[in-house]
Amino acid sequence: MPDAAHGGQQAAVVRPLQICGLRRRLAAASIDGVVLGSIGVVLGAFYWEDFAAMGDRARLIGMAIATIHLGLLNSRLTGGRTPGKWLMRIRLVDAAGRPLGVGRAIVRSAMLQTPFALNGATIQPGPWTNALAAAGVFGLFGALLYLWLANRSTRQSLHDIIVGSFVVIGERQGEVTEQAWRGHLAIASAWILAMFLAPALIDPIAFQSETMQLLEHVRSVARAEAGDAAVTVWAGARLTATTEGSQQLSYLELHLDLRRDIDDHERLASQVVGRVLSWIPEARTYDQIIVGVRYGYDIVIASAYERNTFSRSPEEWARPAATPDR
Repeated sequence: MPDAAHGGQQAAVVRPLQICGLRRRLAAASIDGVVLGSIGVVLGAFYWEDFAAMGDRARLIGMAIATIHLGLLNSRLTGGRTPGKWLMRIRLVDAAGRPLGVGRAIVRSAMLQTPFALNGATIQPGPWTNALAAAGVFGLFGALLYLWLANRSTRQSLHDIIVGSFVVIGERQGEVTEQAWRGHLAIASAWILAMFLAPALIDPIAFQSETMQLLEHVRSVARAEAGDAAVTVWAGARLTATTEGSQQLSYLELHLDLRRDIDDHERLASQVVGRVLSWIPEARTYDQIIVGVRYGYDIVIASAYERNTFSRSPEEWARPAATPDR
């Protein structure tokens, strides 16, 4: 019989939607990653030289493709289903159980792609660029990972919380009734802020060290000889087995990312090291100098490189006729 207390009408019953677990979401993400990677490989086959010439700027192309691709497929245009979500029988909705609009879905996708696009990119050192890079890579990725693992009630990560989205199981209509603990968002925000501030505390100490100053000097000298190639430099030590036992060897390592291919990678490596040894005598104190030369592209969703690595002692580098280990 109708409920007289409610004017002869029954109260609407809210049917809660089932939140998707982490394993099924990871499976869907893996499938979507394969689809995006296939698109990247095809593009790379046609535009290898163009992507290589662009250097790190090519990463923006891959990020744009991934953001738009996943944004559109996660929106109301497809009912909130990417290929991976469709196969796993899950979908992306808002709290009312409706698919997201295109704008919100693209914002969500862009937040997810940002740490992957920034990771590995060459960034001009500076107070603000270092802070933004640390927050964008370590801060944002750490926050995303923390919320994925810790937020068991709604399984929302940071990009979901920002746009108010949920991944649910099945096609049944209803609403999301679970709520995330607010402390999770506070912890994630504090982590991003800590990563933003970290370079201001670490960099002054690091760059005052003699080793960091030497590496920066090596990088500037190597860039002058390497033309338009991007140069990264680091140093370290490792244990090497010898007939007399283990021995610790120090090394200086340079990586050259070519913007255009050349026939003789070994000759370029010899020219760069020769200039470094001529201008920076301290480089001769290392047991080994390693030079990696590569030509190719990285557009985040796909990458391909032709690589050569040459390793010699400073004395062997000084003899042009010597044959390096590859």
